[in-house]
Order: sequence, then C-alpha cells, then structure tokens
Amino acid sequence: MNYYDPDADVGDYLKVFALSTVILQNVLVLGLTVTPAAAYQNGIGYVYDIIKFSAPAFIFGILYSTIRTTINTKITYRHYMANCWGLLFVPSIWWTLIYLIIMPDLQQVQHYHNFLTFCWQFINGNAAPHLWYNVMMLQFIILTPLF
Repeated sequence: MNYYDPDADVGDYLKVFALSTVILQNVLVLGLTVTPAAAYQNGIGYVYDIIKFSAPAFIFGILYSTIRTTINTKITYRHYMANCWGLLFVPSIWWTLIYLIIMPDLQQVQHYHNFLTFCWQFINGNAAPHLWYNVMMLQFIILTPLF
C-alpha cells in the first residue's frame, strides 16, 4: 500500500533543483581542472558559491514533501519505513555499491582497504562526491516522523 500522494509538490521540485546543482558543482570543479583564465575562474567560483544552497534545499524538500503527504494519514512508523525502503533505501544501496565496487577511484579522502573501511565508506557517503547528499537525505527520511 502506497501512502504517498502521486502529485509533485514544491518539495519535489526543490529536491530536483538541488540535485541538479550538486551535479553542476562537480561539472564546475572539473572545469577548473583545465586551468581557465583568471576571469573564468572567478566566474566559476561565484557560480559555485551561489549554488551551495543544495544541502538546505534537500532538507527542506524532504521535510516539506514527507510532512505534506503523511500529515493526515494514520500510518505507523513501521509502515512509513516500509514504504521508504523500496523508494529510497534500495536505490541508495545499489548506487553506493556501484560506486564502491565498479568505480572505486571516485571515493573521496581514502579508499577502502578492508571490510571495516568498506562499511565506513558505504555508511558515510564517501563512495562518490555527491553520495553524502544521499546519506543526508536518508537520515532525514528516518528522522522526519519525529518532526
């Protein structure tokens, strides 16, 4: 049984826009690796600073959509998490595994060297530069019912 309203709302659009800016951040960083002229570097830096709103946008989008779609329902936390499992957790697990196993060069800070560090990279979102947003989103999905 699906408890979510199929209509998109402000939170959904905000999440899409925030994800797009996260991707744009990576593109801008890549653009800086080709050492453009100083004027272009400044422009890239300004755009990068302007689009750093993505983390709070994700948070607000998640809270807004989840609260709006569940506020008048009589669901338990267990049913809420069961619905979120297939929609959010399963894709997150697959993408993180793909990044860790198939594309290990994208890991931030340090690569995993054993099972324990593999689990740490998996849980904290270090499998790729943008996966920490995913981890943050999942944390808010777990905590949203408390709000």
